[in-house]
Amino acid sequence: MASVYENAVDLNAYDQDKNQPDSQEISSNINMLEYVVARRSEHSTDQIKELAIASACKLIIENGNDGFKARSVAKEMGYTVGTLYYTFGNMEQLRYHVCGSILDNFFTFTNEQLDKKKDRLTFMLIQYVKFSQNHQNLWTFLFSYDTPPKEKLPDWYSQKLKTLFSQLQASFYPYTNGKAAAVRALRVLWAGVHGICVFSLNGRLALYGDNNPETLAKHLLKTYLDGLKKSQQ
Repeated sequence: MASVYENAVDLNAYDQDKNQPDSQEISSNINMLEYVVARRSEHSTDQIKELAIASACKLIIENGNDGFKARSVAKEMGYTVGTLYYTFGNMEQLRYHVCGSILDNFFTFTNEQLDKKKDRLTFMLIQYVKFSQNHQNLWTFLFSYDTPPKEKLPDWYSQKLKTLFSQLQASFYPYTNGKAAAVRALRVLWAGVHGICVFSLNGRLALYGDNNPETLAKHLLKTYLDGLKKSQQ
């Protein structure tokens, strides 16, 4: 069964040469989904999970983090809150699955495009910036939850994050000494670009006279790579 969320969001629109759909367009696509295609008794556990993830994404797009509530998600699904908790255990687990789905769909598209791009790093960073701009509520949701110090991320989610970013490590090998240095360089750069996205969304970039996050991200990448090159000489 294809992912309900994949059907809801057409990530082929994320090509840097095309305009990405805005959140209203995505919400409209989701509204057109026929979520309940069979009687409830015919839905498997996996189908209920997909339905919950798609419903949560729809509510987040429409209402931001306020849309991520057990009663709201259950109502959107056409199921009870009890079914939601029985399936996921708690809302924190559903949150991880929603975040995982958002990341999967974003990286599935970008990965398909990477082989066609000569400058892989620039492509990935710009797509990240575009995603934050055009899908602000989904992007914000990814980083809106602070895991308590004593609570570990689920192993499957931690592995997903490692897998998604590992493909970009190789791009740093010519500028660093070894894998560990490449990983650190990637984290530093991504943190910087993330900060640009945050300042752009809260209007802070405009205060400093430059409100184009893509231009700043490209400048940061060039400056950082030039610095890494000099450090190797």
